[in-house]
Amino acid sequence: RRVRESGREKNLVVFGLPETTDRKVETTLDELFEELQEKPKVTTMKRIGEKTENRPRPLLVSLEKRATLLGLLKKARNLKESKQFSTVYLSPDLTPSQLREQKSLRSTLKRIRLEDPDGCYFIRNNIIQVG
Repeated sequence: RRVRESGREKNLVVFGLPETTDRKVETTLDELFEELQEKPKVTTMKRIGEKTENRPRPLLVSLEKRATLLGLLKKARNLKESKQFSTVYLSPDLTPSQLREQKSLRSTLKRIRLEDPDGCYFIRNNIIQVG
């Protein structure tokens, strides 16, 4: 709900795509979507964050439909098995406060998993759940 209020509801953040020319990035993005068996209509895309030598900046991609974004995010875990895109990660476009909240949840989840390695814990709807 909060994502919609901030105007980010159709935005996707792609981490790990190499920084190259705009045309090459567009081609690589098309290949990424093809790998996920989706054909989204991209309205805009731009690099965000400060440029560093050791890793590429995230790519902010605006899509035409929210349903397409949700489909891509559901299929994003399949990228782990991909030869070309195993180091690429997809995320919804979150506000700074949402990012802090997610980071805190992930660190808590990591601590819980260390304390109980046999348990099955995951995050769903911003709540750590037992599976």
